[in-house]
Amino acid sequence: QRGLGTYFVRTNTEKAPFNHPLIRRAFALALDRQAIVEHVTQGNQIPATGLVPLCFGLQKEPYFQDHNIDEAKRLFEEGLASLELKKDQLPEISY
Repeated sequence: QRGLGTYFVRTNTEKAPFNHPLIRRAFALALDRQAIVEHVTQGNQIPATGLVPLCFGLQKEPYFQDHNIDEAKRLFEEGLASLELKKDQLPEISY
């Protein structure tokens, strides 16, 4: 039996560093959803690149590219600069 669904992780956007949109976007782009599907969930799922699966036909392209490290780094650095922080000044992040 197959089902259709999307799982996601919510973050506290009121607390640093995720209170900054560029930092949130950088983390979202850095995730390797394909690796999560292959090595964690192991259910032959299709990695989610948006809340609505592409098979519904509401969009032709994914909302974003999975595991886009170059863009994630660029946005992260831009976010740090706008916060006037260095990487080692970021608060600890827990899951």
